[in-house]
Amino acid sequence: MREQAKKPIDFDKMRRRRQRLATLKRLVGLSCVILLVFGAVALNAHLVEIGFSTSLEDLRETFGGAGFPAGLPNGQGHIIGNIGNNLTILNDTGLYMYNSRARLIRSVQRLGTGSVAVASKNRLLAYTPGGLSVSLHSLSRELFSEELEFGVLCGDVNDNGDFAVVAPVKQFASVVSVKNEKFEEIYVWSSPEYVSEVALAPQGGSMALNVVSGNGGELMSLIYLFDFGAALEKAEVARELTGELTLDIFYTQDGRVAVLTDMQCLLLGTASEKERSYSFGGRQILGFERHENNYLLLIRELDGKTQSLVLLDRSLNEIATRTLSDFTRDIALDAGAAYVLHADGIDVYDLALEPSARLARKGIPQMHMAQGQLYYLSADEIMVLSPAEMVGVNSQNR
Repeated sequence: MREQAKKPIDFDKMRRRRQRLATLKRLVGLSCVILLVFGAVALNAHLVEIGFSTSLEDLRETFGGAGFPAGLPNGQGHIIGNIGNNLTILNDTGLYMYNSRARLIRSVQRLGTGSVAVASKNRLLAYTPGGLSVSLHSLSRELFSEELEFGVLCGDVNDNGDFAVVAPVKQFASVVSVKNEKFEEIYVWSSPEYVSEVALAPQGGSMALNVVSGNGGELMSLIYLFDFGAALEKAEVARELTGELTLDIFYTQDGRVAVLTDMQCLLLGTASEKERSYSFGGRQILGFERHENNYLLLIRELDGKTQSLVLLDRSLNEIATRTLSDFTRDIALDAGAAYVLHADGIDVYDLALEPSARLARKGIPQMHMAQGQLYYLSADEIMVLSPAEMVGVNSQNR
């Protein structure tokens, strides 16, 4: 059988095929580069929009420091707070921000006496009730400031960077102005009555506020709920509280609106959840702290002398209660313990309100729980103990 003759190789055809493949590879590579460039431009525009440079500077400020204790800033009337994992001290000379390693990040000196600092995870709104100035801050810089015609009534800031400021104008007793992270006004509402409390939903989109009103000479608290996606005229009173003074209004972790008054703690009902409440039964509320799904109350009993500690769950069911023998200056709460500050130190209780430890140290005026760290003040220093360290130190003093 004869072998079939092999075809001669067409080198010219091969060269043309290789040229086409090379051209196709170059086109594909160029397309990828173009896509990467457009992607980078789009990403950069997004990062600029959310304040990428500010976020980087804020992150940089969280590093460094020798750790606590740290010296207290000069001034009187220190109030401890936090912005995320970082500590704030507010006093009559200004606002001071420290990272978790006790490095002083920055100070704000243009605040009036009696100023308020309201913080979210990464933003802080500062104002003086009745003052004309309001300012928004991150850890690293002042982001926004405004001078108003009439004094500020109240304000709030959420984790999205939205912030609300309430102040009167000539025509209305209260105007609520909500701005987004780009400082654009996204919602405004006016009332002929006094707005005493405002709360923004943590992730944006809605707001709750308290309007102080009267009916036949009797005090009324009117709780309004707002959906920023709905028409302004749809804002309605969600709850009328007759004869009650609203002390605080806030959103819970599961998105419900909670109201603290001088008579009860109230969870407003939703489409899927019924209204829940815990009545103080005529007793006086002295302190209120919340952590995730639990609430800690300090109550003065009807005899006017005895104080009680009450722990509630997320549905306002009573978990535990305990009568306190010492006059309480302050309370705090975290995931695993309740803390009570008195003249001789700090007592630690488990979540059944059974005593577990004590820090014997006189003269502590105030304490504050922030991200699992318990901060407290001495005469001239800011101190910190984690819950684990608290038990270890206190076990020697029990």
